[in-house]
Amino acid sequence: MKRIALTCAFAALVSVCTSASAGNWTWDASTGVYGRNIFRGARLGGTSLISEGTLTCQLTPRLSVSGRGLNATNLTAPQGMLENRLDVYLRYKPWKNVGLVGGWLYFDHNAAHGLGPDTAEIYGGLETKYFGLNPSIYGFYDYDQNVGLYLVGTVSKSFTLGRSGWTMDTLGAIGFDFGRNDSLQNGLLSFDLNYPLARGLEVGPRLDVHFPTNVVAPGANGCQPSLGFGFNYSGAF
Repeated sequence: MKRIALTCAFAALVSVCTSASAGNWTWDASTGVYGRNIFRGARLGGTSLISEGTLTCQLTPRLSVSGRGLNATNLTAPQGMLENRLDVYLRYKPWKNVGLVGGWLYFDHNAAHGLGPDTAEIYGGLETKYFGLNPSIYGFYDYDQNVGLYLVGTVSKSFTLGRSGWTMDTLGAIGFDFGRNDSLQNGLLSFDLNYPLARGLEVGPRLDVHFPTNVVAPGANGCQPSLGFGFNYSGAF
């Protein structure tokens, strides 16, 4: 039933956007190899190939609709598929530095890692931009298999590293789980370096350091680093 609903959601996205004029579409795709695949502090597998793509249609100057998909595959163990994630969301900007986002998220994890079966969430969030920082807060409600509320607070900032051409995207995040663990679940520090190879094409390393609680990852000792290297390609049409 969830897959049928998701298919209908994507069909609605395409239907609505076909009436938009050319030039209102943007897309972003990335793929890379990472030392660990981690979801909300829980380790899903070892060395993984993670690919993600997003398609966005700007319906009005303030309103956009997007569809996003992610796949993670284990490269070092027989589990194969670790995670599929599909997401449809709206973003509305009532003011220049404030955005509201709401959507529906479906994800399916390999049951061997204890996070299955597939489930679905609705979510909403507030995104802001002040003094070069991007603080945001989101709430996710799982109404299906793992019923409960998950809150995430983030702060991000991008840097240009002199005249070298390199840029660094940094992110700090913290998550609280209510109804399941009823506690702090995971902290995250992320450092993503990128170098432009061609128009729209970037490549570089990334370091994610997760700080899960013992409830989520008993053997992590409070820290799970993950190093990766990937490509990102974006464009518009």
